[in-house]
Amino acid sequence: MSVTTNVKNIILCVFATFFIFLIIHHAWKTYYTSKENFSLINEVGTNEVGTNEVGTNEVGTNEVGTNEVGTNEVGTNEVGTNEVGTNEVGTNEVGTNEVSNTLFVSIPSYRDADCKNTVNNLFETAKNPELIYIGIFTQNKDDSESCKIETKYKNNIRYLDISYKEAKGPLYARARILKELYKNESYYMMIDAHTRFTKDWDFNLKKQLEYLRNSGIPKPILSTYPSDQINMEDDMRKEKSEINTTHICGVSSGVDYPQALKGIAKQSGIFYKSHFIAAGFLFTYGQFCKEARLDTTYKHIFEGEEILLAILAYTNGWDIYSPPHNYVYHKYKSVSPPWFSDNKDNDGFNEESRESHEKLKRIMTDPMFSMVDPYGIGRVRGLDAFWQEVGFNRNETEFDKKWTKENEDKLCNKSNNIVYNE
Repeated sequence: MSVTTNVKNIILCVFATFFIFLIIHHAWKTYYTSKENFSLINEVGTNEVGTNEVGTNEVGTNEVGTNEVGTNEVGTNEVGTNEVGTNEVGTNEVGTNEVSNTLFVSIPSYRDADCKNTVNNLFETAKNPELIYIGIFTQNKDDSESCKIETKYKNNIRYLDISYKEAKGPLYARARILKELYKNESYYMMIDAHTRFTKDWDFNLKKQLEYLRNSGIPKPILSTYPSDQINMEDDMRKEKSEINTTHICGVSSGVDYPQALKGIAKQSGIFYKSHFIAAGFLFTYGQFCKEARLDTTYKHIFEGEEILLAILAYTNGWDIYSPPHNYVYHKYKSVSPPWFSDNKDNDGFNEESRESHEKLKRIMTDPMFSMVDPYGIGRVRGLDAFWQEVGFNRNETEFDKKWTKENEDKLCNKSNNIVYNE
């Protein structure tokens, strides 16, 4: 064998040895890394870190003769749980970074000098005023209509202020409050700027809401036309069982959709199932604000506001009940000037009103349009199912055929109600 052949054989052996070394080194490194990862997994064990999501916002103002009007909001997620002790409502978790047990109150105020009294009374009668945050949208002419107050809870009040000449109606106001002033509080309440409250109203309403959840209603809303303030003093001298509540279950007028709703007096102590919302009083979880979205392009709308809120609630899976006892009272003979008469001659009023009402009609009657519009309905229940349950026949031309006595009797007297055992 030649020297050249020996050298070649030696070189081949060196390369082969080096190659085998690389394979062994890689295999050992892979094993060691896997062992470290396995150890890390065992250290973490079954512990998992959850996630938080942030929600969004909402607004209000209104009346309908003996009735009133409602509103809504934006987002996603699920309402967490509350615990009701023998005397205390526990903490509320609403799946989205919400501050436990805080309550946001939406108050639109159009030239309403009673707004100050409403806010003072709200804090004075609450059991936990420190947990209450108020969003006030004032649309005033001068300082006599201001809603600014001196209170130790002044840091809990958020304001939007515009001239009364820029006002665009109650639905627009509620939408702006929701969008710009709501800060992810756990509970949400919508009222008007001429409202009064009974002692511990906040605690009692939270407790009622939790009672419904414990009764198998996962997404409850409390809403009705509050009793008139003129009855408040007399009611305070009565037993709770002697004071009637109001159940919204009728329609007074409407063409393409119900425009004015009707409430009837009912025995207290019962949650009466309803399909309608009153803007003058709505109380629910803040999650509603993230799901039932309100569009700030709805301008100069009064009649139609409440039925829109009801549709948004229904299609997002919320169930509406009248509260079993009165904790909120409303001044129906308000002295504040109506926004419509102040602004109907403004440039652009008629065009804005026409466009808003046309869109509102499509959202509430056209399932395809309302599913694709960014501020359309929810997807838990269908729009057609809502109209079928309510029983308002939009295809009829005469009102007494659109809304029959038989249908009203069904909603007013044959609904699935829940007895409130306090």
